[in-house]
Amino acid sequence: MRKFNLFSSNMRVPIVLAVILAAVFFSYYPALRNGFVSWDDDVHLYENVSVRTLDLEHAGAIFKSTINKIYIPLTVLSFAIEHHFFGYDPFVYHLDNLLLHLGIVVLIFWLGLRLGLSVTGSGFAALLFGVHPIHVESVAWVTERKDVLYSFFYMAALLSYSRYLGFTRSTPSFQIRKSYLFLVLTFIFGVLSMLAKPMALSLPLILLLLDWFHGRKIRGEVIVEKIPLAVVIAGITWISYVFHARIPGKNIVEGALIWAWTFVFYLRQFIFPVILVPIYQLPWPFIVTSLDYSLPVMVTGLLVFAMIRFRKHRWFVFSLMFYFLSIFFLLRYDDAGDTTIVSDRFMYLPSLGFCFLAGAGWELLMSKKRWRLAGMAAVILLATLLSIRTQKQCRIWHDSISLWRHQLSVYPNEPIALNNLAIALRKEDKYKTAIEEFRKIVAIENKGLKVDLSDWAYMVMKDFEYLAGLFQKAIETDPGYINGYYNLGILYADVGMIAEAITNYKEALKIDYSYKDAHFNLGDLYRTTGHAPEAVFAYEQALKLHPEDEGLYMNAVSAYNEALKNDPQNTTYLDARQRVMDDLTRMIGAGSANATSFFNLGYLYREMGDFVRAISAYQMA
Repeated sequence: MRKFNLFSSNMRVPIVLAVILAAVFFSYYPALRNGFVSWDDDVHLYENVSVRTLDLEHAGAIFKSTINKIYIPLTVLSFAIEHHFFGYDPFVYHLDNLLLHLGIVVLIFWLGLRLGLSVTGSGFAALLFGVHPIHVESVAWVTERKDVLYSFFYMAALLSYSRYLGFTRSTPSFQIRKSYLFLVLTFIFGVLSMLAKPMALSLPLILLLLDWFHGRKIRGEVIVEKIPLAVVIAGITWISYVFHARIPGKNIVEGALIWAWTFVFYLRQFIFPVILVPIYQLPWPFIVTSLDYSLPVMVTGLLVFAMIRFRKHRWFVFSLMFYFLSIFFLLRYDDAGDTTIVSDRFMYLPSLGFCFLAGAGWELLMSKKRWRLAGMAAVILLATLLSIRTQKQCRIWHDSISLWRHQLSVYPNEPIALNNLAIALRKEDKYKTAIEEFRKIVAIENKGLKVDLSDWAYMVMKDFEYLAGLFQKAIETDPGYINGYYNLGILYADVGMIAEAITNYKEALKIDYSYKDAHFNLGDLYRTTGHAPEAVFAYEQALKLHPEDEGLYMNAVSAYNEALKNDPQNTTYLDARQRVMDDLTRMIGAGSANATSFFNLGYLYREMGDFVRAISAYQMA
């Protein structure tokens, strides 16, 4: 293996690296013009209370909580820092994602050199990784900060471990002590990577792969030195795993077919990045005779045969094992009806092995003088095509409307895309106006009057029916899709179609009776239509099912206060409000002292006109 001195006078290193970074930045610059999208950006950012304030209390809450049942505290902390200095400026979040991606490209370049690739070979590997369109989802989607952040520390850990492997027992004692410093750094970077995303679970396995690649025998001491990192990573992983543990499919054959399909899916996406969408669907039916499944089974078999046949070609073995070990925990063997059966973002770091293999192949090609010119032309053409594809894919992530319309152009009946497109369109001026005008039409009809259906009225009704139709199509495609019913209920409630709204909320509760927002919205509808007992029952159901949700208690009291403004002597609301306030004060008193809780309690007392207790609560805060 050739030795590499990063600080040599060879000017090819900075020149090659500068060209690569320029090409990657050019490929991704359209993402800097993107905004947030209606796919988890709300949960991770502008609805995440922990992000809004950068202090010890909220920082502690970040490290004690999960987002979408995934433990990613370092990622959330990065959002909190950005929000503290820049608010919700999407440019900053996209810029930081891109800078992290560029940093990863640099680390890949350096690691390739340490693994023995030449400057041009390592450069080609880094360039391929940097401009490949399969990585757009991880870079151009703000929520996927966790991908680029975990990968940055993951690569730092690999580079540090590679440096550790550069020392031998024959070196002086001070050098041996220095080598253990790099092992400690590997541990630190590994933990940071894990705190950014649980996908770093594969790191100890990849470290063992590096041991093998460097010719180190896998003995007891080699395994023991990784145990501390493995134990910490396993502990952090468990926080997320308890929410996402899976059991095999209906039978072994079906599970094996799905596993083979997901295994080959990522290879296909890397080699042929033609169709790139946020949500993919498993082919149906799950039978061996289907080409969708028989072909992946054959490809999997061929790859196993190739591993055996070419086991002495270490770059081939390294690339395939890097892919397998780093994606193994995400390969599916069930058809559970969740969103992420497979996702392009899962291939972000696992694709690295194939990029290194391409770099090694490039070296081999360049060693043949007669192929150099053709090889250079092929690389330039490939990089250009991938860059153009990446730019196009970045623009698809520009906003929610472009994203979900693209999704529906590939999968026209995807319920999540139909639902999210409707939500995004509701924020457009055209549809805001349509809802406002349609509300007037409904109000006239509710009075028993006839509506004069002018051309304008027809256009308003057409726009409203289009929005409602998107939700209805989502429900028709998947009758168990709860968000379709819930959001259609909101739309009907907004225009005054109360009966239809109540029906859809109840349908949502048939699917999941613990859906607190559906209960609460039902309570609001009953309250505004003068049905006090029904309203109180709906609110209390939400509280009963979520007794730990302090915000829900506050919302209930505020709703009762609003009702009592119009009917101050309504004993149903008065008694219900008192019960909620008693429960809330007990909850706050029994829990750990929290300034925000006492502040909110003071606000509620002030709303009720109880200024003495309001002042007391504010003083506690």
